[in-house]
Amino acid sequence: MPIRHASVCRLTTTLLIAACVVSSARESDPQSRTVRLLAVGDAPPFRQEIRDGVRYELDPPPGSIPPRNVVIARGTDDSGEAPAPARITLGRVTDAVEIPGGIPLRVLTAPGDEGDPPSSPWFEIENPPDSGNLMIVIWRSPDNGGWSRPQAAIVPETAAGHVRFVNVSPWPAGLEISGERILVAPGRSHVRKLDPATDVPFTMSLPSADGTTTPIHQGTLMIAPDERAVVVLHRTDGEAPRRPARVIVRREPAGQ
Repeated sequence: MPIRHASVCRLTTTLLIAACVVSSARESDPQSRTVRLLAVGDAPPFRQEIRDGVRYELDPPPGSIPPRNVVIARGTDDSGEAPAPARITLGRVTDAVEIPGGIPLRVLTAPGDEGDPPSSPWFEIENPPDSGNLMIVIWRSPDNGGWSRPQAAIVPETAAGHVRFVNVSPWPAGLEISGERILVAPGRSHVRKLDPATDVPFTMSLPSADGTTTPIHQGTLMIAPDERAVVVLHRTDGEAPRRPARVIVRREPAGQ
């Protein structure tokens, strides 16, 4: 299933991928839907220094981690709707926030403590779908913008009993599941219904320079009838990574 492109803008940057295009005609009364954020990537290495015989943890370099505190706009600037806070942690999905349809999806950084910088735009998606619950997968830009200029993909939430494989890496990924081989192109996803309470083996691989494939992740999936899962393949962005990509797996109740 393609993650179809949408019109996306963020001041000086353009987000690369979006899952759905906006319909040609907006509904007169757009439906509300929920939005969750999932930031993927590698955490920077732990750093410390010794001052007067005491070890102090150093802050990570600028742009090496996403902002911890953000707010999701729930209306236009003059609507009076208060934005909803969300806390970003690499590899963890934020709580769902209900927002109306028919407005851009705007996420802003938010001050976490007294003395932090004021709120500022982080990214904006101009034309998200008017209805349907969404997950926004976010990763840092490979250029010097880092997490200050993120890239993002809109991924429709998956129904109970299903798993969605999402490829946000820049390479085509091979997916082998239940004896079937599937190519998941960059910016695309594949949805599969799983037999409940059954271990289902799967492998995700990337092409190698010699024409073979290199396994990135080998594991099994098992979900209950009222659960769903998302598997995200993303580029590794840490220092001197041993592999070009990494896979994260998230299983959860479907109503979450």
